[in-house]
Amino acid sequence: MNNQSYTISSPIPLKTTDKRIDNNHNFTTKLNPYSLSNSPIKSDEDWMRLALSLAYYANGQTGSNPSVGAVIVKNNKLVGMGAHLKQGTAHAEIHALNMAGDNARGATIYVTLEPCCHTGLTGPCTEALIAAGITKVVVALVDKNPNVEGKGILSLKEAGIEVVVGICHHVAQSIHHEFFVSQITKRSYVILKTACSLDGKLALDNLESQWITNEQARIDVHHLRASVDAILTGIGTVKVDNPMLNVRLDGNQKQPARIVIDRQGEIEIETKIVQTAHQFRTILLGQYSAEKKAKLINLGCEVEPYDSLKTIFSWTLKQGLMRVLIEAGPRLVTALLDDDLVDEWVLYQSPRVFGGNQSIYQNIKPSPLDEIKRFEIVNTELIGQDIKILMRQNRKGVTEDNTCLQD
Repeated sequence: MNNQSYTISSPIPLKTTDKRIDNNHNFTTKLNPYSLSNSPIKSDEDWMRLALSLAYYANGQTGSNPSVGAVIVKNNKLVGMGAHLKQGTAHAEIHALNMAGDNARGATIYVTLEPCCHTGLTGPCTEALIAAGITKVVVALVDKNPNVEGKGILSLKEAGIEVVVGICHHVAQSIHHEFFVSQITKRSYVILKTACSLDGKLALDNLESQWITNEQARIDVHHLRASVDAILTGIGTVKVDNPMLNVRLDGNQKQPARIVIDRQGEIEIETKIVQTAHQFRTILLGQYSAEKKAKLINLGCEVEPYDSLKTIFSWTLKQGLMRVLIEAGPRLVTALLDDDLVDEWVLYQSPRVFGGNQSIYQNIKPSPLDEIKRFEIVNTELIGQDIKILMRQNRKGVTEDNTCLQD
C-alpha cells in the first residue's frame, strides 16, 4: 500500500478528469499531481471543501444513496481520500481509510455527511473509523436518514473520538439536497426538464417541436440526463417524437433507466425505446395483453402495472433510482405540478414567440394570485442565445439547520 502523504495547494474543486477511479469503483492509491503541491491547506474549511469536491463529482451515480466525500489528514498532510461511487459498494470513509493505511491512526477525517452506524448493503462506517484509530471526525451535515440521524455521531463520541459538526454545511446542504428531499418525501427526487418558447409554448400548434432550443442547450440536456438515475415520459411523447431518451455524449458510459407511463398498453413494438431495451434499461408502466407483454419482455423491457403518479416515485426510490428526470408533454407535466411532485425544474427558454395553445401548463389556477406556490430560482445561465433557469421547491425540513446536536 502506498503510504506516501501529500499536501494540497488549494480547496478548489477537482476536475472530473482528475479523478482516479478503477473499473471496480475504487479510488486508486495514486493521487493526481496536477491537484497537489507543497503548499499546505491550513483550516478545517479548506479540507472540507476538498471532501465536498469529491462528493460533487460523484453526484448522480450513487442511486438512492448520498454522494459523500471524505478526506483523511494527519499532521496537516493529506493521507487518504475517497467518495461513495456506486450504491452497494464501499462508502467514502472506507475508500479514504484504505488509501491512508496505517496513517489513519491518530488522524482526522473530514466527511460531508454523518458516517453511517447501521448495516445495509455495506457495514457501519463508524466501526471502521473507530477500528482504524481515527481520533477526530469533522462532519458537514447530520444525516436525515432515520437509521442514522445523530446515532453515528453519538457512537463516535462514545468511543472517545472528537466530533465537530457544521463545517461548510451550506455547501454540503446544496450537494446533498436531492438525498435529503427523498428522505423526507419517501420518494425519488423529481426533476422536470422543459424547453419552451418565450411565451411558454412546448411546440407549435401543429406539434412541431424540434428544435426549440439551440445545439448547445441540447448538449447541456445530455449532461443533465447523465446525472440522473432514470428518465420518465408518457406514451403521448413516445407516439409523437419516438425518442431514445438516452445519453449521447462522447466517452459517456452511464445510462439512466427509461420509464414510460403507458396505462392502456399502447406502445408499439417498433418504437426506438422498445427496440433498444436490451441496450438500455427500459421500464413500461401499464396494462398489456399476455401476448404483447411476452413480446415486450422478450425484447428486454421490464413491465410493471401502473397505479398512480405518487406511487410511481415511491417505487422508483426502492429500485435505487433516486433522481428521476421528467421529459414529457403538457398533460403529464400538468399532472405532476398539480400533485406537487416536481422538486426541481430545469427550464430552457428560446427567445422566440410561438403563439398557439401548446402551453407547458394546461390547467387554470384559481385566485388569489398570492396563494400560488413559487419555485425558488437557484441559478440562471445563458447558453448560446437560450436561457437556462434552475428552480427548486422549498421543501419543509430540507433547508432547516441540522448542524447542531445536543451532547
